Amino acid sequence: MPVCGSVDPLSCALLTKMPVWIFHGELDRGMGFSVIQAHEMINRCGGSSKLTLLSGQGHEIRWIYHSDRFDIINWMLAQ
Repeated sequence: MPVCGSVDPLSCALLTKMPVWIFHGELDRGMGFSVIQAHEMINRCGGSSKLTLLSGQGHEIRWIYHSDRFDIINWMLAQ
């Protein structure tokens, strides 16, 4: 589950065998290859990527791990 991370475009096709949920602050602009592009590429290659863009947030969004808002633990266990 990538959070505020950089994305290697060549690795996107390798992520098609597992569910991926990408979190990214919409104000975070310093990552090069876009997480939106990564999300689209993973799905185009047959994967299952889910993208959550956090409105008004920048790079520091680690708080999502402690938030009940996204129910991350249950999502992970369901995979």
